[in-house]
Amino acid sequence: MTDFDKKEAGLRAKWCGPDSDVVVRSHAEYPLYYDKDGSPLDWVGWCVRMEDHEYKRVARDEIGDVHVSTVWLGMNHSFSGKHPLIFETMIFGGPHDG
Repeated sequence: MTDFDKKEAGLRAKWCGPDSDVVVRSHAEYPLYYDKDGSPLDWVGWCVRMEDHEYKRVARDEIGDVHVSTVWLGMNHSFSGKHPLIFETMIFGGPHDG
């Protein structure tokens, strides 16, 4: 078993349970995961980055009592399939809260 295989098995057990039947697809077959620059990742690459809170944080701004937070999700949330939607911005406080 290679180091990569060991890391994948460990992450699969941590995130999905030791008996998980989750299918890990390569980004060449199914580009679901992306890094901050928009380059495709495999599942393990995404998992490693998801554990890094500093990597996930893109921006946080305060305007008076309003907080605006942008984070990297890494998983494509786009329904169109044309461009990956991998970031999320939320507003806390003020008239646009939520």
